[in-house]
Parts: sequence; C-alpha cells; structure tokens
Amino acid sequence: QQQQQQQPQYQQYQQHQYQQQQPSNSVQLAVPVAGVSATVVGKVWELSQEATGCREVQRALEEASTEVRRQLASELHGHVWEALRSPHANFVLQKCVATLEPEALQFIIDEMVLGSAEKAAKSKFGCRVFQRLIERCSGAQVSQLVEAVIADFAAVARHPY
Repeated sequence: QQQQQQQPQYQQYQQHQYQQQQPSNSVQLAVPVAGVSATVVGKVWELSQEATGCREVQRALEEASTEVRRQLASELHGHVWEALRSPHANFVLQKCVATLEPEALQFIIDEMVLGSAEKAAKSKFGCRVFQRLIERCSGAQVSQLVEAVIADFAAVARHPY
C-alpha cells in the first residue's frame, strides 16, 4: 500500500520535470523545491522561532537554489522585528543575509528602518543582523540604517551591544 501511495508522487515529480523543460507563457509564483527546502516551505517563520527548527531553516537556505532562498526568505516579511528579538530567528535572518544577494535583503532593511534602526543596533540579537547587513550590502542600501545609528551615536556607542 505504501508503494501505491508513493507512485502518484513519483508521477507528479516526473510531470513536474517534464513541465520544467517545456517553455511556459505563464509566470509561476512559487518555485518547486525538493530535499530539506521542501520540509520548511510554508513554515519558515514557525520553525525559525525554535532551536531545532531554526537550524533546519538555515540548512535549507544553505542548500537551496537562489530562487528557493528568495521564496524561503519571503516568508519572513512582516516578522523581521520579531526575528531580531528572537534568540533563534535572528540566526535565520543572519543566514538570509549571508546567502541571498544584497538586493533580496531590502525587505529586512526596510523593516528595520521602519521599526527603529538604532533599537536594532542596541538589541542583543538585532545588533548581529545589523552588522551582517553592513558587511554584505552596499553603502547606498544601508545608508538609512547607518544614518539612524549616527543620529543616536552616543547612546549606541555606550550600549553593551
């Protein structure tokens, strides 16, 4: 019976492989995923909040294609500030910064600026994400983050983080 259940999945996989090879006039919003990435799709934010789950998401980001990485990272939209304060999810944000191209990180920067870049810089976990963004992104891209910290430089410089 288990073999019968696996047969339709294999046929779907074959059909998917065939469709990928054929030219398409329609735009696909989601990229098909396999392996580790497939186990986290649709659950990135949920898994990112747990110790084991955040490692699973980080592994998926390391092993995935560029398109799948973008898809996984997109699940963090609207959760950046929560992730910056999380002892687990901050590592997922850092892995996004390390594995995605800088242009794909703009949503993280935008949410940090909207929430308060200087608070992120003074946050125990947020300061690490802030640092990774400064390391990976262009000056123009992170200028708002830097300007916000400079505006409150004395307080940021005296802060333990």
